[in-house]
Amino acid sequence: MKKVAMLHCLLDGFCGSGSLSELDFAAAKRGKMKIVLLSAIGLILIGQLLLAVAPDTILNVAAIIFVYFLGFNILEASQPSLVSKLAPGSRKGAATSVYNTTQSIGLTRRRDGAGRLNFSRAGDSCFAGL
Repeated sequence: MKKVAMLHCLLDGFCGSGSLSELDFAAAKRGKMKIVLLSAIGLILIGQLLLAVAPDTILNVAAIIFVYFLGFNILEASQPSLVSKLAPGSRKGAATSVYNTTQSIGLTRRRDGAGRLNFSRAGDSCFAGL
């Protein structure tokens, strides 16, 4: 029954009628955060490996991107709570501030880097080298 509830939270969150933070909450409540985090990392790894070796049909790419972003969204939803849980009581605010700041800097740098790469290659290969 517990597995069904976690799967329901996962599908509910991914399909938009709930959120992936529900999965985070359900996993933390049951002491299964390590399994959820390792599974999400595994989904990302599987997605990247399949994208490298699978035939380039639209259905394959769509399925692989679904798998990749399922893992990515689980990690993205779980990391802020993980930072908050691991930080000492008096430093929770500072830890989450540093996390959010570095995340924002990373998003900006990736966007700028992708724009420069796209411009330097005349738009032919935006994803090469990222």
